[in-house]
Amino acid sequence: MADLKLYAGSSTPIRLRGHTLLCLQGFRGEGYSPGFVANMAAIHQILRNQPEATVQVVASPDAVCAACPHQQGSSGCTINGEPSEADMNNQDRVVLGRLGLKAGEHLA
Repeated sequence: MADLKLYAGSSTPIRLRGHTLLCLQGFRGEGYSPGFVANMAAIHQILRNQPEATVQVVASPDAVCAACPHQQGSSGCTINGEPSEADMNNQDRVVLGRLGLKAGEHLA
């Protein structure tokens, strides 16, 4: 799980994948595991309740992935087997392209 104390009330940006930006928009308290849901809910709450919070857009495992049971260290997502991280990267590219964003950008 991500160390959310690192983000709460600090200037440290929350690292979020492109497709996670969309997931957060529709988040309703469901997910892959109770730990994943709690982590996503905490990140969602920080972004809603702390307007000074910033986001660093990434195209790799992020603060939400940190609590996912399908996250396997540096190899990334394994939800659908070995090609899953490549699929996630593709989703990130599509979403970031549609939003006109690039990995590495900081959003306030």
